[in-house]
Amino acid sequence: MPYAVVLVGCMLVCTLGMGAMMWLMMRGMGGGSQQMPRSSAVEVSPLAGADRRQISDGHEVQEAQVAELRAQIETLEMRNRVLQGELETQRADTIASRA
Repeated sequence: MPYAVVLVGCMLVCTLGMGAMMWLMMRGMGGGSQQMPRSSAVEVSPLAGADRRQISDGHEVQEAQVAELRAQIETLEMRNRVLQGELETQRADTIASRA
């Protein structure tokens, strides 16, 4: 009987302790349900024309870089296929010479 009481007590203490530790960690990480006061909220203004042009120019530069990288990838894939073909030919020659 006393062992059962100790066992149940340990299970309760462990469970409650784990719950308390999780709650403390979430509080420390800012996971609480606190809302930002309205006075400190940041208002987002629409982009001005110059800002939009900068973003558009930046987007075009990124698109050009992506196109260049895709071309490089295609070139490397073709080289890889050629090398694999040469390797298979060498393997076949090696096997034929051993036989």
